Amino acid sequence: MTGQPLQIVLVTKAWTTAEVYSRALTSAGHTVSTATSTAEALAVLRRDGCDVLVTDARVERDDDGVQLAKEVLNKSKGVQVIVLAERPNVQDAVMLTKLGA
Repeated sequence: MTGQPLQIVLVTKAWTTAEVYSRALTSAGHTVSTATSTAEALAVLRRDGCDVLVTDARVERDDDGVQLAKEVLNKSKGVQVIVLAERPNVQDAVMLTKLGA
């Protein structure tokens, strides 16, 4: 990815975080779609696709951003994945790194 605008999907439970990231990325020329659940993110990905997925590791109590990242890495070649973690889990980090996150 060189200086071209990207289609970014941002998945987070924190609207303030989504707003800050979305504004910064949009002002840099990128297109940002936000989702507050993994189900919503998958719908956006099916509808619009993306170049970059940015997701919280745990979107909600039972909503697993790590599983979302794993699914996207396995099914969507060329998509870059960034997983944000409040409490990093070494096993998840190793698994996602091996998958290309």
